[in-house]
Amino acid sequence: VELLRLKEAAALHSAAMTTVKRDITSRLLDENAGDESLSDGYQSFLGPKLAALESKTFEASREYKTLDRTLRDADDEELQMEGGDAPINTKCPMTGAEIESAVKSTKCGHYYDLEGINGHIRASARAGGTARCPVAGCGSRVGKDDLER
Repeated sequence: VELLRLKEAAALHSAAMTTVKRDITSRLLDENAGDESLSDGYQSFLGPKLAALESKTFEASREYKTLDRTLRDADDEELQMEGGDAPINTKCPMTGAEIESAVKSTKCGHYYDLEGINGHIRASARAGGTARCPVAGCGSRVGKDDLER
């Protein structure tokens, strides 16, 4: 709700600045313009609109529902738990399933499900190579001797 409120407040400030800009332009063109200060004009334009925004409810809006759904889905998919220096995902990067028997690479610090990473290591060995960490962007080499419980 606060993000939507801030978004609308920013739009109101932008509209108020446009009004002030228009006011400055007209004052420059009209030598007989009044003495009302620009900040008074800004406040008189913006004040009632910001007051109305404070009492506005967003929960029923389509934008709020979409944002709320997106955030809830992200929370479910990217549930994090603290471990060591960096947060880790509770899903195995190899299998995409929840980690049941966690092991950690001593080379890069990423966690995997024991069965998933062992399968990856075996498949890489059969192909004549060494396994790379399956976490996107990591690239560390991982072998059975590099895993700790």
